[in-house]
Amino acid sequence: MDALVDVRQRFARDARVGVPPHITVLFPFVGVSRLDAHDLARLNEAVNVVPAFGFALTQTRWFGESVLWLAPDDPEPFLTLMRAVAAAFPQCVPYGGAHDRVVPHATVGDAASPEELRAAEQYISGALPLYGRATEVSLLVEADDGRWSVRERFPLAPSLPWIRERLP
Repeated sequence: MDALVDVRQRFARDARVGVPPHITVLFPFVGVSRLDAHDLARLNEAVNVVPAFGFALTQTRWFGESVLWLAPDDPEPFLTLMRAVAAAFPQCVPYGGAHDRVVPHATVGDAASPEELRAAEQYISGALPLYGRATEVSLLVEADDGRWSVRERFPLAPSLPWIRERLP
């Protein structure tokens, strides 16, 4: 994932303000000034029913010519997680309703010219596939100075495939 961190630092707007590589679960979320213990408990409950899962980011894709991103080989576990959190927070419409459907993705770059992003695509393509394991959801919050940081982490449910294999 070092290649993704490196290229995001140069080409991703949110990386410049402290946001690490990620796949967004729900944005916008409850405003930090209104976030309370009940919201945190609901988020924990929503996340904790989704089993942890492995994933691979296997190919580059584009939103128009201005956003380069990486696609997971199987988006379904991310969609399951997104649906669970969105159901717990129906007042938080994914991306403010700007898109007809949510596409799990890891942004590579969105703050450069199309030519620079194509060069970034060549660079990151050489590092693919990138493998990871989703074991938690991080709640990122924006400070008054515009920097983002992790406020809290919520674990996904344990992944126990050996139990599923033995169930009738």
